[in-house]
Amino acid sequence: MEEETRFVAPREYLTKEGSYRRFEEEKLEWLEFDGDDSARSTKGKVADTLGHIRRCMGGIQPRAEDNGKRILNAKEEAREESGQGYAIHKYSLQVSATGCVVDDWIPLWLLLPSSCGGERKNEVEGEKRWPAMIVHHQHNDEFHLGLCETVGVKGNPQQALARDLAMRQWAGGVVVASFDALAFGDRQEKGGERFTFTRHLMKGNTLNGKYCYDVSCVIDFLADLPFVDPNRIGIMGHSLGGQMSIWAGVMDARLKVVVSSCGFSTLQAIQQKHQNHNFALYLPGFLSREGKKEGSRDWDIEDVLGVWAPRPLVLYAGALDDIFPIEGVAEAFVWVSDIYRAMRAEDKLEVMLGETGHGLPICAKEKIFAFLIKHL
Repeated sequence: MEEETRFVAPREYLTKEGSYRRFEEEKLEWLEFDGDDSARSTKGKVADTLGHIRRCMGGIQPRAEDNGKRILNAKEEAREESGQGYAIHKYSLQVSATGCVVDDWIPLWLLLPSSCGGERKNEVEGEKRWPAMIVHHQHNDEFHLGLCETVGVKGNPQQALARDLAMRQWAGGVVVASFDALAFGDRQEKGGERFTFTRHLMKGNTLNGKYCYDVSCVIDFLADLPFVDPNRIGIMGHSLGGQMSIWAGVMDARLKVVVSSCGFSTLQAIQQKHQNHNFALYLPGFLSREGKKEGSRDWDIEDVLGVWAPRPLVLYAGALDDIFPIEGVAEAFVWVSDIYRAMRAEDKLEVMLGETGHGLPICAKEKIFAFLIKHL
């Protein structure tokens, strides 16, 4: 049985030499409001930050004008009952060529409420539509797992987030989608993740951009299903999955909720700790001051989180996590909490810092599920 996790205050981990106080003034730039003081102006930091992200992300990245056009073919390979209140539908999605991968297929599993039926039929007026959650798998150097871990077939049972969501069955159920990211599961290639990364880099692309693009492909697929509510799609994940949930949320406005577990720290802190990371973390030129005012700090994860605000967001981190440095996590936590408070959107933010390592405890999962019931 899991021991009870104690939650701690992020401010306890702010260091005197940390950069937080250096961007206190810059934080004010995020707090531009329209006349009714409820919606933020998009002409300031949001547009600047998105512009910088897009410049650094490379050629392959989600673009709103491509919404609904990325899926060339969706083949249902198999379906089965889980015996736990949901059905499993296994798909292969053929997506449009992205410069590096000409014939690109995304393996995807849908976990559907048993009451859903899941037929791709014309919508009948008044027919129920379900909310949907995309669950992105972790990294952990276990390239053979991918989606198999999130659905509970292999790997760490703690990481079976897709299965856990499907079994919750709140408010009649939720559609859950999980897929293999490039270099994982059935999308591994000779040379591994490093080769996949360099192949994209040499063509002016990044794994971050490709991963975000693939999430948008999954959103395209879900939004076209007659039993999914296209206005109630969210994303969650742990580690790499938590990292990409943040970035994908910023890059595709159709996502309504983002849940990130142990998937972020400031890039400055990661660099200062000489911490190597997954290749999807790196966007050439991002950690710079290009396009900023003189005397400003470098672009960093706080700017990315600022673009998402004030939409529903859950952030969990472990204070003992040696992969994402706690100093940077604390800075990001405090900064985003201040932003949501200033935007009068505190009810749309759940920030949890547990005295744990690189894992997602059961008590944090329960808080996440309660948040999703309220906001998805």
